[in-house]
Amino acid sequence: MIGTKRKYGDGVLPAGKYKEFIHFMPICCVDVVVHVGRSFLLVKRIQEPAKDEWWFPGGRVLKNELLTAGVIRKVREEIGLEVTIEKQIGAYDTIFDTSSFGIPVHTINIAFLVVPTFGSIGGICLDSSSAEYSITDNLVGCNDYVTRVILDSGVMG
Repeated sequence: MIGTKRKYGDGVLPAGKYKEFIHFMPICCVDVVVHVGRSFLLVKRIQEPAKDEWWFPGGRVLKNELLTAGVIRKVREEIGLEVTIEKQIGAYDTIFDTSSFGIPVHTINIAFLVVPTFGSIGGICLDSSSAEYSITDNLVGCNDYVTRVILDSGVMG
């Protein structure tokens, strides 16, 4: 199923339905650690949840989309890179007091470690969900979740 095109309507909820859904169910998401060596990329989020925090590219997985296909799609959409998946890091929960709808949201996040297909983290093209990006090799200013995922990834040794 990797590389297959989604049919119209597969997994895409209208905003009103999505808002209703997050009242009752956790959202399945992928978070992606893009790295070269010990350096990794973070984006500063513009919208809730985690507004103004350094975070990973990623987001919700769509119906009929494999996790690995979601990783490739979200990285391409959010930062414009083609990547190769190295491994699945682990599964995590995040519970936020607010979402882009102004209501609490619970996400189940499957984190993946990837490398740029062409060898470098260059040519980043951010979408509208992020204000800026940083390529770093330290965890200064990172929240507990980001810190835990980076440490679990093994990128820092």
